[in-house]
Amino acid sequence: MLSGIEFYIFNKALPRNIDQEVIIIVCDRKKKLKALTKNCVLPFDSSETVRNISSHKLTQDESEALKFGLSHSIFPPSINKTDIYASYKSIYQSMNSL
Repeated sequence: MLSGIEFYIFNKALPRNIDQEVIIIVCDRKKKLKALTKNCVLPFDSSETVRNISSHKLTQDESEALKFGLSHSIFPPSINKTDIYASYKSIYQSMNSL
């Protein structure tokens, strides 16, 4: 059981600590979003994210749909050696377990 003064201190400290953690999380997420979008202003243009490798000419509506709806249509910024190694390792482990 908490005494009256302990409850008062706890009641004042808890919201302050939660607010500080929320600020830290929001700043971290903003930094990650800034890195992912390469400092582009949101909402971004479809030409920044949609790469058309076919001979089909996309309409504006198709470009907008690809920009917001289909994750496989967004061109990745780069693929590093660690991603390739992790993919091969998971394939090897799944084939090895058969």
